[in-house]
Amino acid sequence: MYTEDVMAKRLKKNIVAMIALLMSAVCIWQVSSIALADEEVRYTNGGISLYSSAEYLYYNSRTQLEYNITPGMAPTYIATGEYTNACGAIAGANTIGFFDKYVEDLIPGWQSYFPANGRYKPDDKVYIPAVIAELYTLMRTNVDDVGVSETDFLNGLQEFVEIRDKNITYTSLYSNGTINYAGCKASIDAGKPILVFMDPTDMISISVRDGNDYIMRQSLASAHIALIYGYERIQYILTDNTVRTDTYLIMSTGQISPRVSYLDITTSVDINDAKGVNIY
Repeated sequence: MYTEDVMAKRLKKNIVAMIALLMSAVCIWQVSSIALADEEVRYTNGGISLYSSAEYLYYNSRTQLEYNITPGMAPTYIATGEYTNACGAIAGANTIGFFDKYVEDLIPGWQSYFPANGRYKPDDKVYIPAVIAELYTLMRTNVDDVGVSETDFLNGLQEFVEIRDKNITYTSLYSNGTINYAGCKASIDAGKPILVFMDPTDMISISVRDGNDYIMRQSLASAHIALIYGYERIQYILTDNTVRTDTYLIMSTGQISPRVSYLDITTSVDINDAKGVNIY
């Protein structure tokens, strides 16, 4: 039989051991939480649903308050089947194609636009696939996990540009969970596009009809990167005399369909970051 003194000492030791075990578990949880918090979103190319939702917006009047796009719009390249999770490389190729119009030899041997009207050409079968393939490698696509992180995307695009003895700068247009619409407008007005990094959100198309707009939303299946090249703000006076104002950014999606889409930023949207980009 143990004396009361021995039992008390054993109980004390057990309590100390339990406290140490609990503190160790808390430390492990904290380290795991920090690691998860530091882990970057992976951007892939999961495509979109055929149909998500649609809205008929009936109105007494429709006023376009603001609208602008970069000259010639933007390239709308898409991936070939040999590259998986390639939205980073495609968004990068659309960016390179955009600036090839202004910076000589970003794509040697090929012009990304029609000199007669400044509009961008569709994808070709040689030069753009080569750009996508190079960016796919430089961005470390599918290396650490599926797709690319924002960091690897930005670094890979920068490396592509610097290999050609050109310069690239990024300007932050996102803070505190909100995209900077005024900054986006200023960038577009200056003829510079914007890279947007999105969680799964809606691609929007608008059909303008007599007395109503048909607004269709198609949901992205995964986190995605796209190139913004325009903006539009529309004010409606609806048939019940209430006022509604919708604010959109216009983007080259990198998807087979739709190749061009609206991104609704009227309310909270699933955007992780936005960067104005310039190559010179």
